[in-house]
Amino acid sequence: MKKAVGIVTVLLLFVATNSFAFQFEDYEWGMKNEDVFEKLVLKAKSMERPPDSTKIVYSDELLGNPCDVTFEFTPETNQLAAVSVWWADSGKIELELMETLNIKYGEAVKNQGGHLYTWGGSLDVNDMITYDREYGAAILKYHSEKYCKKAEEERKQLDLKEL
Repeated sequence: MKKAVGIVTVLLLFVATNSFAFQFEDYEWGMKNEDVFEKLVLKAKSMERPPDSTKIVYSDELLGNPCDVTFEFTPETNQLAAVSVWWADSGKIELELMETLNIKYGEAVKNQGGHLYTWGGSLDVNDMITYDREYGAAILKYHSEKYCKKAEEERKQLDLKEL
């Protein structure tokens, strides 16, 4: 029963939108930094917001274990491009997380020495989830290819302006 409740919890946390794009909770790719911040305030999350405003970080508990959640934004337009969840101990969450993601998105592709797993491509080629369990920690990263490319382009433009 406890395992079933955990799997349902993870499925609710890592929901797919109606277009089957990978997304974290109820945050949509391209959301403005301020909109994400407001949602987190409404959820009573205690956040860190570095001065550059390209990231919002908060501590939480997911899968019954403490973790850090990081929202990453494009540098100029401040749009949500990626979300990372970091757990200090992958052993505590790995089996439940892998089982849930494999059920939800199909079997993961394993690469880089067997510690990096990837879901993506068949549901929506623009979005991807990666799970890295290197060095005992667990990092689950959701990213939108569209907004990550936009962030890269904006960084290049900012670099050109600085020259």
